[in-house]
Amino acid sequence: LVIDPSPIIWGTYLGGTGIDEGLAVALSPQHYSYVGGYTTSVNAMATAGTFDATYNAGGDAYVAKFTANGTRVWGTYFGGSAKDEARGVALAPNGDVVVVGTTASLSGIATTGAFQTALALSQLTDGLVARFTSSGLRIWSTYFGGSQGDELRDVRVASDGSIGFCGYATSPDAPTTPGTADPTYNGGGDALIALFTGAGARLWCTYLGGNEGGSESARGIAFVDGTGLVVGGEASSASGIATVTPGIHDHTFNGIIDGFLARYDLNGAKVWCTFLGGSGEDRIRDVDHVGNDQLAVCGSTGSTAGIATLGSQQPSFAGGTTDGMLAAFSWSNGSRLWASYHGSSGPDVLWSLESAENGHFCVGGGTLFRSSPAFVADYRTDGVRYYQPVLTTSATHCAVAADPDLMVATGTTTNATGLGYAGVHQTAYGGNTDAFLFRLHYAVVPVGMAQAHGDPIDNSGKSLDTEDQAHPNDPGIIAMEVLDVQGRTILPRTSISAPGPPWMLGSLSTGLYTLVLHCADGTRKVQRIVVDR
Repeated sequence: LVIDPSPIIWGTYLGGTGIDEGLAVALSPQHYSYVGGYTTSVNAMATAGTFDATYNAGGDAYVAKFTANGTRVWGTYFGGSAKDEARGVALAPNGDVVVVGTTASLSGIATTGAFQTALALSQLTDGLVARFTSSGLRIWSTYFGGSQGDELRDVRVASDGSIGFCGYATSPDAPTTPGTADPTYNGGGDALIALFTGAGARLWCTYLGGNEGGSESARGIAFVDGTGLVVGGEASSASGIATVTPGIHDHTFNGIIDGFLARYDLNGAKVWCTFLGGSGEDRIRDVDHVGNDQLAVCGSTGSTAGIATLGSQQPSFAGGTTDGMLAAFSWSNGSRLWASYHGSSGPDVLWSLESAENGHFCVGGGTLFRSSPAFVADYRTDGVRYYQPVLTTSATHCAVAADPDLMVATGTTTNATGLGYAGVHQTAYGGNTDAFLFRLHYAVVPVGMAQAHGDPIDNSGKSLDTEDQAHPNDPGIIAMEVLDVQGRTILPRTSISAPGPPWMLGSLSTGLYTLVLHCADGTRKVQRIVVDR
C-alpha cells in the first residue's frame, strides 16, 4: 500500500539515562499530545516551572505535553519515595489533564483534603488519581484503594467533567459505595470501577467479580455521554459476571479466561455484561464508543474459534500463542455486531483503541515480546482495515489517541538506531529504554480491498445507489478522486459542481477502484467500484 509516501508525519524519543516507558496518550482539540508513563531517569523528563521538575526515588510517574510539530512544551514528575506509574491519561473539557495509575509511595501523592490522603497499607500499592492544568501544575491528587494491592489502569472524562476510571483490586475494603452493582468483594481479585466529580469527590465505586473467587480485571473504560459508561477487561469466573438480558452476546463462560464488556448507568448499576471468548485465554484490553449505538473493543486471544464473524477482515486465527482481536457491540443491549482476529504467526496483541469520530477507530498493537515492532492500525467502524504502519522495532506496548484529522501513538522501545525525524523533541536514544511518540495521518484506501460487511461494489462503473452510503450523484458530494488498488492516484481530486455521473469515470479501464468522495461538511466517504468493460 502506497500512502504518499508514509502515514507517519514524525516520531520522537522521550527518555533520559534510565528506564522510560510510554504507557498512555491523549490528544487535545488543538492537537497537543499528552504522554504519561513511568521513568527512573533523573534527567531529560521534566521542565522547570511545572509541578515537580526533580526526580524523587524508586521510579516516578511522569506527564509531558507536546506540540503538533513534535516539540515538548513541558514535562513533570509525579511521585514519592517508592514506585509510581501513570497508566491512563485523559483530557477534561477545559483542557486539564487527568491521570490515573499505581503508587507504592507513602508520601508525595495526595493533596490536602483529598478523597484519600494516605496509602492504605505500606509495602503494598494503591491506585492514584491526579488532575493537572494544561501548563503542568497539579490541582489535586488522591490515593484510591484498600488494605491490599490495588491498581488503576484507565481513565476517561465525560463532557460534564465527571471522571470515570477502572482497574484491579485485591483489597476486600476498597472504597466502594452501597447501592451500586457489586459493593462487596468477591475474592481472588476483582475489577474496580469508579466515578468521580471533576473536583475529585467520589460519586460511586463498585467491584465486578465472580462467585467462584476468580480473578477479574478492568483495563479500558469509555463514556457514552448522558447515558452511562462501559468497561472492558478479563474474567476467570464463570458466574456473577455476565447478565442474562435480552440481546446479550454471550452470558456463558467459555474457557480459561474470557474477555468481558459491561455497561453501567451513571449511578453504578450494571445494565448488561457479556463475555467474549473461546476455549483459550481471551482478554479485552480497551474499549471506546465509536458512534451511534456502537462500541468497539480490542485485545488478545488464544482461542482458535469462537471469536471472529463470517466475512470479517481476518476470520481465522493466524497462529502463535495469541492473535489480536477486535469486536463491535451494540451499546443498547450488548449484542455482537462483528468480530475479527488481527494477527500473524507471532504472539500478537492489541493494547489500545480510540474512536477517530469520523467513522473510523484506531488501535495500537504489537506482540508480547520486547524485541518486536509496535504498530498502529486504522479501522472503519464496520471492521474494514485501512492501514497498519510499523512505528518502531524492539517495542513493548502501544497506546493510541485519535481525532478526525490524525492519530498519535506512544509506547516503549529499546531501538537505539534513531527514529529518523528531524526537528522533534529528541532525535537520539536516551538510555535503557525510551518512550516514543508518533504522529500520523489517515489512509483513504482499505488494505486488501476484500469485500466485507456489505461494501458497495457495483459492476456498472458509474454510480452506487445504496440507502445508507453517499455516491457521486449525491448533491452533498462536492469533489472526488479515484485511486487504484495499490492506493495510487489515478484521477486527482476534481470538483463536482452539479449532480450527475462525473465525466472522469468514463475514462477508467477495467479494474477495481476506490472513490474518495469529499462532502460539503468536510467529511470524506470511501466507496469502491468495479469497471467491467
